[in-house]
Amino acid sequence: MQLAGWGRYPSSEVRVTTIRTEDDLARTLRQANGLCIARGMGRSYGDSSLAPHVIDLRQHDHFLGFDSDRGTVRCDAGATLAAILEVIVPRGWFLPVTPGTGFVSVGGAIASDVHGKNHHRDGSFADFVESLRVMIPNGELVTCSEGENAELFHATAGGMGLCGIIVDADLKLRRIQSGFVDERIVKTSDLCDTLACLDENDQATYVVAWLDANKRGTARGRALVMIGEHAQDDDFKIHRKPHVRVPFDLPSMCLNRLVMRLFNSLYYERIRTRTTTRRTHYEPYFYPLDRLRDWNRLYGRAGLLQHQSVVPRASAGEAI
Repeated sequence: MQLAGWGRYPSSEVRVTTIRTEDDLARTLRQANGLCIARGMGRSYGDSSLAPHVIDLRQHDHFLGFDSDRGTVRCDAGATLAAILEVIVPRGWFLPVTPGTGFVSVGGAIASDVHGKNHHRDGSFADFVESLRVMIPNGELVTCSEGENAELFHATAGGMGLCGIIVDADLKLRRIQSGFVDERIVKTSDLCDTLACLDENDQATYVVAWLDANKRGTARGRALVMIGEHAQDDDFKIHRKPHVRVPFDLPSMCLNRLVMRLFNSLYYERIRTRTTTRRTHYEPYFYPLDRLRDWNRLYGRAGLLQHQSVVPRASAGEAI
């Protein structure tokens, strides 16, 4: 079958094997001689979950344990972050690190060592993995952690699935007092203002900036800096809103500089004052695009390439 990552580029003709049990996985790995790659929800960009033989772990998604006193959860690699949150949030727990979508598998989050809006303070996803089990190419299961088979543990966290297949994991959780987030949005005027605002709020739990990369002149680098803290109101209700699905591929001609400038201006100007505060449920705060299913179709059939950079703070302005 033809398969691609979330960016829809590149795509490859691959053989897919769906895994439900550890025996299925061991048998498949031995037959493939290790020449395969694991795939969860397919939310990674580029070709990181593509190979001639792809092992689909979406059906390997069971919860194996939840300790509500210690704040730990054990689950299969195919379980999604969204599914975990539905169980733990009403009980006063949250994921210590989460990326910008809940539709990511635990195995994928570990393999990519994803980060979130609190990366500046708390690090990445693997910093909160107590232990995991990895199946190596000969079908053997190896338990690893900081104190046991540590070399394999650190190679697997961020190893993009190249050291073996993550079977299940024990995750540490964060205690919360609410399912809501108190958000403060600061509207900055240019890149210097944006970087200064980020520096001023580096002790906040969550900080991220949406930056208008199309604006030129004195307003170059203007942004909306979003700062968040977990609320303290003991409200753990699940606030589900209906999902909207993108029904077709947007024509490529719609993605041009004029349209992007217009969209960015409207998005920036929707905030009318320098500082705006609001209380919002965790889902729209952490996962604003999850309500829009198949939103990658907005980039058209050609798909998209995503690039992320890490630069030293001292030269950040010049580099950006």
